[in-house]
Amino acid sequence: MQNPPRGPERPLTTSELALLLVDLDGVPDNLAAAHVDDGRGYCRGCLLPQTAPSVWPCTLAVAAREARALDRARRLPRPQQRG
Repeated sequence: MQNPPRGPERPLTTSELALLLVDLDGVPDNLAAAHVDDGRGYCRGCLLPQTAPSVWPCTLAVAAREARALDRARRLPRPQQRG
């Protein structure tokens, strides 16, 4: 008896995507700049002729924001350890 075929792995969460993006120099800033509200509640960066508009904030906008926050947090000075 054969095992059933494996389906695709589960998709990344937005936070997991942010962890990947944070190490790509400039990518979170570029994504944040491109994936903005178009003034009607849709993502300007996700507008493609062959697709329906994505509601803003889209997944890439949220992941970019999280990646930028992670980057800022890891640049903060660490408290000195006593001892």
